[in-house]
Amino acid sequence: MENKMEWFEGLGRVQEDGRLGPIHVSLYVALCLLAKRQGFVDPLPVSAPKLMPLAKIGGKTPYHRTIRELAEFGYIKYLPSCDPGRPSKVWLLTTVGAAGQSGGCQVRSL
Repeated sequence: MENKMEWFEGLGRVQEDGRLGPIHVSLYVALCLLAKRQGFVDPLPVSAPKLMPLAKIGGKTPYHRTIRELAEFGYIKYLPSCDPGRPSKVWLLTTVGAAGQSGGCQVRSL
């Protein structure tokens, strides 16, 4: 993942996408914030206990549904971990519809 992120571009896509609700936006922003905190590593190691409070998501079912939908809609590539002791992996994609291609959450510094 690159050091400079242009997340306003990504947030603009999120705003225009009628398939997404507030929970999707919240989780997408939380992923970008977590990426910044973790030094923009690619792939981004994620876990529900870390992301749920950051995204203000109260249950595991909505969290898993939402992260799966973000992947289906092409905002992220998501590789879930089958081991509760190991984090899942997320790639933040630069273009919607690029599912399966790693990119990066490109957030421009202000």
